Amino acid sequence: MSNPWGSSWGSSWGTSWGTPDVSTPKPSYFIQYRTDPQVVFWGVNEALMWTNDASAFWATAGDWLPWTGSLKNLIHQQYEFRITVNSGLALGAIKALTVNIDMPDVEEEVLNVAIGSGGTRIPLTKSYQSIKVVSPKLLDDGGTATHIKIVDKDLLGPLIKAFDSSNVATTAHADVTVQGY
Repeated sequence: MSNPWGSSWGSSWGTSWGTPDVSTPKPSYFIQYRTDPQVVFWGVNEALMWTNDASAFWATAGDWLPWTGSLKNLIHQQYEFRITVNSGLALGAIKALTVNIDMPDVEEEVLNVAIGSGGTRIPLTKSYQSIKVVSPKLLDDGGTATHIKIVDKDLLGPLIKAFDSSNVATTAHADVTVQGY
Protein backbone atom coordinates (compact mmCIF):
# COMPACT_ATOMS: atom_id res chain seq x y z
CA MET A 1 0.00 0.00 0.00
CA SER A 2 1.25 3.49 -0.81
CA ASN A 3 1.79 6.11 1.84
CA PRO A 4 0.77 9.57 0.49
CA TRP A 5 1.90 12.77 2.13
CA GLY A 6 0.83 16.22 0.97
CA SER A 7 1.41 19.84 1.74
CA SER A 8 0.71 23.21 0.17
CA TRP A 9 2.91 26.15 -0.65
CA GLY A 10 2.39 28.95 -3.02
CA SER A 11 1.11 32.49 -3.35
CA SER A 12 3.81 33.16 -5.93
CA TRP A 13 3.27 35.25 -9.02
CA GLY A 14 5.07 36.17 -12.18
CA THR A 15 7.38 33.89 -14.06
CA SER A 16 8.93 31.82 -11.32
CA TRP A 17 9.58 28.18 -10.68
CA GLY A 18 9.71 25.91 -7.67
CA THR A 19 11.77 22.81 -7.08
CA PRO A 20 11.00 20.44 -4.22
CA ASP A 21 13.96 18.22 -3.36
CA VAL A 22 13.18 15.07 -1.42
CA SER A 23 15.89 13.42 0.65
CA THR A 24 15.03 9.72 0.85
CA PRO A 25 16.97 6.58 -0.04
CA LYS A 26 16.72 5.53 -3.71
CA PRO A 27 13.90 6.82 -5.92
CA SER A 28 11.19 4.89 -4.07
CA TYR A 29 8.69 7.71 -4.26
CA PHE A 30 6.90 9.85 -6.78
CA ILE A 31 5.79 13.47 -6.61
CA GLN A 32 2.59 14.94 -7.95
CA TYR A 33 1.16 18.45 -7.82
CA ARG A 34 -2.07 20.29 -8.48
CA THR A 35 -3.41 23.80 -8.32
CA ASP A 36 -6.56 25.33 -6.93
CA PRO A 37 -9.08 26.38 -9.55
CA GLN A 38 -9.11 30.04 -10.48
CA VAL A 39 -12.83 30.69 -10.41
CA VAL A 40 -14.69 33.81 -9.41
CA PHE A 41 -16.52 33.33 -6.11
CA TRP A 42 -19.22 35.93 -6.70
CA GLY A 43 -21.26 35.71 -9.88
CA VAL A 44 -23.70 38.14 -11.44
CA ASN A 45 -26.17 39.93 -9.18
CA GLU A 46 -29.11 37.83 -10.37
CA ALA A 47 -27.41 34.52 -9.49
CA LEU A 48 -28.63 32.69 -6.40
CA MET A 49 -26.11 32.23 -3.59
CA TRP A 50 -27.37 28.72 -2.77
CA THR A 51 -28.33 26.03 -5.24
CA ASN A 52 -29.51 22.49 -4.57
CA ASP A 53 -27.78 20.44 -1.87
CA ALA A 54 -26.15 18.16 -4.45
CA SER A 55 -23.88 20.97 -5.70
CA ALA A 56 -20.46 21.45 -4.15
CA PHE A 57 -20.02 24.84 -2.49
CA TRP A 58 -16.33 25.18 -3.41
CA ALA A 59 -14.85 24.44 -6.81
CA THR A 60 -12.76 21.26 -6.76
CA ALA A 61 -8.99 21.34 -7.09
CA GLY A 62 -7.38 20.28 -10.34
CA ASP A 63 -6.22 16.78 -11.15
CA TRP A 64 -2.95 15.50 -9.71
CA LEU A 65 -0.21 15.90 -12.32
CA PRO A 66 3.19 14.19 -12.42
CA TRP A 67 6.08 16.33 -11.19
CA THR A 68 8.47 17.17 -14.03
CA GLY A 69 11.19 18.81 -11.93
CA SER A 70 10.04 22.44 -12.04
CA LEU A 71 7.08 24.72 -12.63
CA LYS A 72 7.34 27.80 -14.81
CA ASN A 73 5.10 30.82 -15.30
CA LEU A 74 3.46 30.47 -11.91
CA ILE A 75 0.52 32.67 -11.09
CA HIS A 76 -0.76 33.87 -7.73
CA GLN A 77 -2.48 30.72 -6.51
CA GLN A 78 -1.91 27.78 -4.20
CA TYR A 79 0.22 24.85 -5.36
CA GLU A 80 -0.32 21.56 -3.58
CA PHE A 81 2.17 18.68 -3.63
CA ARG A 82 1.66 15.02 -2.86
CA ILE A 83 4.56 12.66 -2.31
CA THR A 84 3.79 8.96 -2.38
CA VAL A 85 6.33 6.54 -0.97
CA ASN A 86 6.21 3.13 -2.66
CA SER A 87 5.34 0.10 -0.60
CA GLY A 88 7.99 -2.41 0.36
CA LEU A 89 9.35 -4.56 3.17
CA ALA A 90 10.22 -1.48 5.25
CA LEU A 91 8.03 1.52 5.99
CA GLY A 92 8.89 4.36 3.63
CA ALA A 93 9.93 7.60 5.30
CA ILE A 94 10.69 11.08 4.04
CA LYS A 95 13.57 12.47 6.07
CA ALA A 96 13.68 15.96 4.58
CA LEU A 97 11.83 18.08 2.06
CA THR A 98 13.14 21.33 0.65
CA VAL A 99 11.18 23.60 -1.68
CA ASN A 100 13.19 26.18 -3.62
CA ILE A 101 11.35 29.16 -5.03
CA ASP A 102 13.33 31.37 -7.36
CA MET A 103 12.00 34.49 -9.00
CA PRO A 104 13.72 35.66 -12.18
CA ASP A 105 16.03 38.63 -11.69
CA VAL A 106 14.83 42.05 -12.80
CA GLU A 107 17.37 44.74 -13.64
CA GLU A 108 17.13 48.19 -15.12
CA GLU A 109 19.45 51.11 -15.66
CA VAL A 110 18.17 54.68 -15.28
CA LEU A 111 20.54 57.14 -16.93
CA ASN A 112 21.30 60.76 -16.07
CA VAL A 113 18.91 61.06 -13.11
CA ALA A 114 18.73 64.61 -11.74
CA ILE A 115 19.06 64.40 -7.95
CA GLY A 116 17.48 67.27 -6.04
CA SER A 117 18.99 68.62 -2.81
CA GLY A 118 16.21 66.86 -0.84
CA GLY A 119 16.82 63.59 -2.64
CA THR A 120 15.11 61.91 -5.58
CA ARG A 121 13.15 58.69 -6.04
CA ILE A 122 14.44 56.72 -9.02
CA PRO A 123 11.69 56.43 -11.66
CA LEU A 124 11.26 52.70 -12.29
CA THR A 125 9.80 51.19 -15.45
CA LYS A 126 9.66 47.58 -14.20
CA SER A 127 7.77 45.92 -11.34
CA TYR A 128 9.59 44.41 -8.36
CA GLN A 129 8.64 42.21 -5.42
CA SER A 130 11.93 43.11 -3.76
CA ILE A 131 14.80 45.43 -4.61
CA LYS A 132 18.15 43.99 -3.54
CA VAL A 133 20.72 46.32 -5.11
CA VAL A 134 20.72 50.04 -5.91
CA SER A 135 23.97 51.10 -7.53
CA PRO A 136 24.26 54.84 -8.27
CA LYS A 137 27.22 56.23 -10.22
CA LEU A 138 27.83 59.93 -9.71
CA LEU A 139 28.22 61.87 -12.96
CA ASP A 140 30.54 64.86 -13.34
CA ASP A 141 28.05 67.65 -13.93
CA GLY A 142 30.22 70.50 -12.65
CA GLY A 143 28.48 70.54 -9.27
CA THR A 144 29.85 70.03 -5.77
CA ALA A 145 28.55 66.49 -5.10
CA THR A 146 31.20 63.99 -4.05
CA HIS A 147 29.08 60.96 -3.08
CA ILE A 148 25.58 59.52 -3.13
CA LYS A 149 23.74 57.73 -0.33
CA ILE A 150 20.91 55.26 -0.77
CA VAL A 151 18.17 56.26 1.68
CA ASP A 152 15.74 53.39 0.99
CA LYS A 153 14.88 50.66 -1.51
CA ASP A 154 11.16 51.39 -1.83
CA LEU A 155 9.39 49.35 -4.51
CA LEU A 156 7.92 52.53 -6.03
CA GLY A 157 11.47 53.80 -6.58
CA PRO A 158 14.56 53.85 -4.36
CA LEU A 159 15.38 57.19 -2.71
CA ILE A 160 18.92 58.53 -3.20
CA LYS A 161 20.57 61.76 -1.98
CA ALA A 162 23.76 63.50 -3.09
CA PHE A 163 26.23 65.13 -0.69
CA ASP A 164 29.28 67.39 -0.99
CA SER A 165 32.66 66.87 0.72
CA SER A 166 31.28 68.43 3.95
CA ASN A 167 28.41 65.92 3.92
CA VAL A 168 25.87 68.63 3.12
CA ALA A 169 23.02 67.64 0.82
CA THR A 170 23.35 69.03 -2.71
CA THR A 171 22.17 68.47 -6.26
CA ALA A 172 23.79 66.06 -8.70
CA HIS A 173 23.27 63.75 -11.67
CA ALA A 174 23.76 59.99 -11.61
CA ASP A 175 23.32 56.79 -13.59
CA VAL A 176 21.55 54.25 -11.38
CA THR A 177 21.31 50.47 -11.75
CA VAL A 178 18.48 48.76 -9.86
CA GLN A 179 18.43 44.97 -9.35
CA GLY A 180 15.84 42.81 -7.69
CA TYR A 181 13.12 40.32 -8.47
